[in-house]
Amino acid sequence: MYSSNLLCETYYNIKDGDNMFDFKNMNHKLQKITYIYFEKCCQEHQIIISQNTLEIILKIIQNNPYSLMNEEYYPILLSEIGKETNIDIVDKIKPMIVEKYLLELLV
Repeated sequence: MYSSNLLCETYYNIKDGDNMFDFKNMNHKLQKITYIYFEKCCQEHQIIISQNTLEIILKIIQNNPYSLMNEEYYPILLSEIGKETNIDIVDKIKPMIVEKYLLELLV
């Protein structure tokens, strides 16, 4: 699994706007998130979405990890999720993205 100290350091460096190396590390970590980890994150925040839909969302996040780390790209990420699923799913998953639940769990 991931080293929690490295992830914690990486997350807070990104959050505080430190160096690009940390973006690269977090980008790499996001691309390697497993379905089980993603599902656990949803369950911990009472986000109930079908397995098939979670797999679709996970693929979108893995293919666009930077959009999860940069608030300016949230609308684009949510739009991509909406194209592949529907608006109800976007409403359910939006707190996970906007409130950075997934990034916090990586820490």
